[in-house]
Amino acid sequence: SSSSGLLCLGDNEVKIAQGFYAADSTLSVFRCFGDPLVGDGSRCLEGYPGSNCAAGLSGISCSQCMLNTKRHTDGTCIPCGTKTLTTAMLICGCIALVTVLVLIYIAIDRHGSSQTSHSVMLCGLAF
Repeated sequence: SSSSGLLCLGDNEVKIAQGFYAADSTLSVFRCFGDPLVGDGSRCLEGYPGSNCAAGLSGISCSQCMLNTKRHTDGTCIPCGTKTLTTAMLICGCIALVTVLVLIYIAIDRHGSSQTSHSVMLCGLAF
């Protein structure tokens, strides 16, 4: 019965009911608690033991995202790295900007004859 999480199809064939999970043919069945969605959006779909998690999910109760993915706010799993790459690019850009400003400061300082304040010159270059 579906209340046990097992669907007996006959001829020794058993499926796992939607909302339940079983890792293998030993049929240790777990309820997918906290599964907020039903139907097509469910984490634990009707299927055979070990293969009834929704796409991108794995583990007991289909609660873990697959390797190189992370949980999104809508409950799905999305590829890692998108935000990390953007953050890395921002950090590299800031480091490059500071390096350029330091090099400009050094160049201005070496000329020594400039009457303009260094800080005023740097502010002018930064904006």
